[in-house]
Amino acid sequence: MTLPPKLSARDFTRAVAELRSIVGADWVFTEEDDRQAWRDPMFPGDARRVDLSAAVAPATVQEVQAVVKVANRYRLPLWPVSTGKNYAYGGASPALKGTIVLDLKRMNRILEVNEQYGYAIVEPGVTYFDLYRHIKAKGLKLWIDCPSPGWASVLGNAMERGLGNTPYSDHAAQQCGMEVVLPTGDLVRTGMGAIENSPLWGLQKNPFGPTFDGMFMQSNLGIVTKMGIWLMPEPEVFAQCNIRLQREDALGPMIDALRPLRLNGTIQNPASVRSWIGMLLGQATKKEVHDGPGAIPRELVPQILQQRNLSWWSTGFSLYGYEEVVEANLKVVRKALGSVPGAEALSVRKSAGDKVPDSAGTQAGVPSLGAFSTLNWPGGRGSHLDFSPVYEPSGAVAMAEYQFMRELFERHGFDFPATYSLTSPRYMACVTPIMFDADNRQQAEAAGRLFLEAHQHLGTKGYGLYRAHVAFMDQVQQAQGFNQHALRRLSERIKDALDPQGILAPGKQGIWPKAMKGGRA
Repeated sequence: MTLPPKLSARDFTRAVAELRSIVGADWVFTEEDDRQAWRDPMFPGDARRVDLSAAVAPATVQEVQAVVKVANRYRLPLWPVSTGKNYAYGGASPALKGTIVLDLKRMNRILEVNEQYGYAIVEPGVTYFDLYRHIKAKGLKLWIDCPSPGWASVLGNAMERGLGNTPYSDHAAQQCGMEVVLPTGDLVRTGMGAIENSPLWGLQKNPFGPTFDGMFMQSNLGIVTKMGIWLMPEPEVFAQCNIRLQREDALGPMIDALRPLRLNGTIQNPASVRSWIGMLLGQATKKEVHDGPGAIPRELVPQILQQRNLSWWSTGFSLYGYEEVVEANLKVVRKALGSVPGAEALSVRKSAGDKVPDSAGTQAGVPSLGAFSTLNWPGGRGSHLDFSPVYEPSGAVAMAEYQFMRELFERHGFDFPATYSLTSPRYMACVTPIMFDADNRQQAEAAGRLFLEAHQHLGTKGYGLYRAHVAFMDQVQQAQGFNQHALRRLSERIKDALDPQGILAPGKQGIWPKAMKGGRA
């Protein structure tokens, strides 16, 4: 039996009995076979070093409040998850061994979808599939923005500052108003939701201040039980654009050509430049391409590109809006990108906004599970650990980081399936999966070592990650060292004020309560 820190088996049994009286006996899980469902199947090493002691699944906000009050009495650490599908970043696994996972997937109501003003209010268990199907069933002229895969929580992904592929891709920026259970069990609403029965909950997120919404994102300061999210009006025309780049050194010029188009709004959604390995992941297994140890040898690349009809890079983005606007923007894009070295002609697939095929994918807000085909690449129990740095959107930076990271990945025995994405007009993300077989302990641990060395390199350049696996949150937090880690000290002071018992997600984002600094219970 795995017990919470400093709790006897007798008190744990009593606490579990109280939790069962709140949510029902069927919704508290303590048995070994049951707890397996909340362990991270893609953990880069031994997932049992952060093993949970139990899981509890409330169905209402009142039950969440009651669970939190029990946790305070017994000093039970709780780890809230919306659906627990945050794979490549830890899934539902906690940061502290013995923590109880607070699973909110039963809270799955779509409380409102407003077509006129373009927003929804949802609970944590609502997935992108759920919201997409609801909108389609009602015939509403709205699009969602979803990551891959679509079984993720709409609320949870926004809280982790997740990203999608339409003009509404920054999910945290589209959030509008929250309902939050604080670590003491108190209930607050932010934004216009703080006014009783306000019709503006989903419309105005910066009312009479101060404003605390950002404090609950990527944090352990509250349990978000409802959230407003802005939705995109269905466009008249959707044009999916692609350009193949036949030269490896075309990455930098393409980034520099895309940047002004993102800054001035000609291209409204994230414009990505994906490497040939990134394109190959969902099409083949590693052994089908090269049945040897380590990364694919560089000298084989030209042959592979020819055999698989691949280019060194593929650039993808979309245009949205009225027919006349899309046509005008296509002319601008062709002129701006046509002179990039090695660039082929722009390929365009255009359709009416209300007749977009499912194959359009996340650029048209269509959720799927297609991303899981990439897990076939390493063989065995295919897994991945995402390394997610952000940079300034510079072609020179992209080329320099590509060359360094490719060599680093290859030195550790991994391929480098890079995708450089102008996620915002003003920064570039490179969400890179480190692919490994989770049943191969050596490979899984090597993935973790690669992550840490790559992150150490970022620190030498002043770069950082926008998101990290739970196993490495302490190290990523440690990198924020300005003024003797002043930001972490501020977070710890707020944590200790709002959560005096230290029960809510200890270690999340590398922030520990006073009694557990450094993960010591």
